[in-house]
Amino acid sequence: NLASAAFRWLDRDLNQLIRTSIFTPREGLFVVWAVLSVGLAWRSGCLLNTKACKKKAVARLARENAFELMLYESAEQVKPVLVSLKSRKIYIGIVYRINNDDAIGETDYFSILPLWSGYRDKDSLSLRIATFYEDHYSMVLAHGPTKNEQIFDQFKIVIGSIEVSTLSFFDIAVYHNLQPGDSTPAAA
Repeated sequence: NLASAAFRWLDRDLNQLIRTSIFTPREGLFVVWAVLSVGLAWRSGCLLNTKACKKKAVARLARENAFELMLYESAEQVKPVLVSLKSRKIYIGIVYRINNDDAIGETDYFSILPLWSGYRDKDSLSLRIATFYEDHYSMVLAHGPTKNEQIFDQFKIVIGSIEVSTLSFFDIAVYHNLQPGDSTPAAA
């Protein structure tokens, strides 16, 4: 057992070192306490520096920034978002990566894996979905898991945060229910 070996070392070897060194017993205990404190602090840091702890910290910090929180939630929960750009181009997809997990408020860009894309009508700003990526992804998945990530990487789209006009979660079922008459995505 590691703990009992450490205590045996403290009892036997360290007591001998203290008796033969220039340290008084009190100074020796202080040195031991300092070394153990540094060692425990280092070990605790290693244990707490896990990906799960980092994600929790990022989520807690992102609550201060609604834009980044939405990006984070989309990535973590695999929830589609509707990204409307200032150019009226739209992408509906899953956030693939946020450029900076450590600096909340400094997200310069993010990438999404698009499910659909299109544009907003210039007069009514209604949503027009023109490209459907999901059928292609279904074919990709049929080729097996080894190629999937590489192929999906080819379709990710990097978007500069400064180009985003609006960002919202997107639910295709709700979208269909809210469409008058024809409920196809292109009939916005």
